[in-house]
Amino acid sequence: MMGMTETKDLSLKLEFLCRDGSDSMLIRDAIAVLISHILKALIELEK
Repeated sequence: MMGMTETKDLSLKLEFLCRDGSDSMLIRDAIAVLISHILKALIELEK
């Protein structure tokens, strides 16, 4: 699947943001992008 490396990197970034106590908007933005990647992966798997 395309973009899975980027998704893995994003999940690591998200973990760091949460552990670091970063701004909640940065965390929310990262979660939104991660969910978008997951949805795209699901669509690819259904084809």
